[in-house]
Amino acid sequence: MIKKIFLGLLLLCITGEIFAQDSFIGDWETNKGKLCIEIYKEGSYYYGKIKKCEKKERMHQVILIQMIKKSTTKLYGGTYYNDEQKVEHEAKLKLIDINTMCLKILSGLFNEVMIWERVKPLP
Repeated sequence: MIKKIFLGLLLLCITGEIFAQDSFIGDWETNKGKLCIEIYKEGSYYYGKIKKCEKKERMHQVILIQMIKKSTTKLYGGTYYNDEQKVEHEAKLKLIDINTMCLKILSGLFNEVMIWERVKPLP
């Protein structure tokens, strides 16, 4: 009986960690769908590239670079590439809920905040 309880708890912990690892991965949009990015993972880093944009020359451009997972709801340590200014700024991502994310761009005295919605909401 104790073995079954232990195995059940272990399975629950492992399953929870698997789902938490993929919380950021997927397609996200902001500005009423005018900008859509795909967040993906390579090695231990997360990246975000543009999938849909009003400016066609920005398509497939990587704008989130080397984000590191700090917890199940936060990515830190990476940068956001601002194409208009041709500079990188420190960036932080935080999951508000499973289908909503906050991107905070730290650029000197002024910070910019973007709210992103998952394109295909998860249940």
